[in-house]
Amino acid sequence: MNILGIIPARGGSKGIARKNIAQLGDKPLIAWIIKAAQQSRHITRLICSTDDAEIASVAEAHGCEVPFTRPAELATDNASSIDVVLHALDTLKQQYDLVLLLQATSPFCSTTDIDACLEMALKDPESPVIGVSTVEVHPAYTVFLGKDNKLDAVLPKIIFNHPRRQDLQPAFKINGAVWAASTKYLRTHRSFVTPDTRGCVMPPERSIDIDTPSDLQQARAHTLQTSETTR
Repeated sequence: MNILGIIPARGGSKGIARKNIAQLGDKPLIAWIIKAAQQSRHITRLICSTDDAEIASVAEAHGCEVPFTRPAELATDNASSIDVVLHALDTLKQQYDLVLLLQATSPFCSTTDIDACLEMALKDPESPVIGVSTVEVHPAYTVFLGKDNKLDAVLPKIIFNHPRRQDLQPAFKINGAVWAASTKYLRTHRSFVTPDTRGCVMPPERSIDIDTPSDLQQARAHTLQTSETTR
C-alpha cells in the first residue's frame, strides 16, 4: 500500500508563540516527529502541510518534504484536521491508500508507535486507528456538579457502587499523536474517530501533548531527564 504521512504545522498558535518550531532539547519541536516518521518501515511519503515559510524551511532542513503551501483558510483556529488532510490528498498528484496524520506537538511519539498504529490499520483498512494512553484519573471518579452542587456522575452505575480502583476496567484517552485511516474511509466519513475506530496503546511518557507553556516545560524536563539517564 502507498501510505502518506502528513505532519500539519500552521504558523499561528495562541498558547505558545511559534509552537511548532519551539526549541526542545537539541532541535525544533517539529523535528522530533519528522525523525520518528522517517524511520518507519511503512510510510511511503512524508510531507509537512504548513502555511508558514519558516516552518516549511525548518521541516525541509530536517528532511521532510513540503510540496505545497497550505491555504490561509485552512490555517485558522477553526480549520479542521480532516480538511487539512483532504486538501493534501487533493493537491498531491499521486494516489495513496492510507493516510497517517502525525502531530508535531507529540514529540515523544516513537517509530515503534507509528509502525504499531500502521500495522493495525493495514490489517483492517475499514477501521481507523488512533493513539491512546491510560488516564491518570479513571472516568468512574469524574463528576459534574449540578443544581445545589449535587454530584452528576459521568458513570453513575459505577461510582455509586463505590468501586475499588483495581476492579475497574482500564480506561484510555485519545492522546492526539497518531491517526491512521484509509483514504477511502476518510473521504466517506470525513473523520478518524467513528464507532469503527480502534485504539493503539502508547505509554504515557510518549503521549505528552504540547499545547501550553507548562506542557513545553514538562517536555523539556522529560528531555533533560532522558538525556541524563542515557549518558
